Amino acid sequence: MSLDILTKNIHDFNDGKGPVPAHKHSNGGGWVSDTAQVSDTAFVGPDAKVYGSAIVHGNAQVYGNARVYENAKVFGHAWVYGTAIVHGNAMVSGDAYVSGMAHVYGDAQVYGNAQVFGNAHVYGTARVYVPIDYDCDFDPSGILRDIIKDREKLPTLLNIHPNMDKIIHYYLKDSE
Repeated sequence: MSLDILTKNIHDFNDGKGPVPAHKHSNGGGWVSDTAQVSDTAFVGPDAKVYGSAIVHGNAQVYGNARVYENAKVFGHAWVYGTAIVHGNAMVSGDAYVSGMAHVYGDAQVYGNAQVFGNAHVYGTARVYVPIDYDCDFDPSGILRDIIKDREKLPTLLNIHPNMDKIIHYYLKDSE
């Protein structure tokens, strides 16, 4: 066995791929595979793991026993913590939080001020979004009502979800 192999940092992420080249992140000490991208400004806590082709950038934080892997992206000021898992092509961004035993995967996106927690699963092409400038102490049914009052914002919400598109088109048509 070559000396290079013996001195290389490796870690088993328990994903069935065995030990792979990895290192402890300089900001937090969590394990990061050499194939993942984590910026120096991001935080990866000592028990958290980022691996595969995952990307964690900006001031994002991954801590507790959280895992971010495959092609998942966490950036902005987003936090993934507890035993939360983000993987596949999922994205968590803005000031969003994914915590507890929550699971975000597939092509799902969690962004803005959205919070996904507990045993929640967000997957497929689902989008969870709360505007960053929106006060989070609210009646959830009021979000759409408030947005509808500001008709200029309606077109910016298109293509988030087909059912939402129908509602938006209805209100845009109604306002003419």
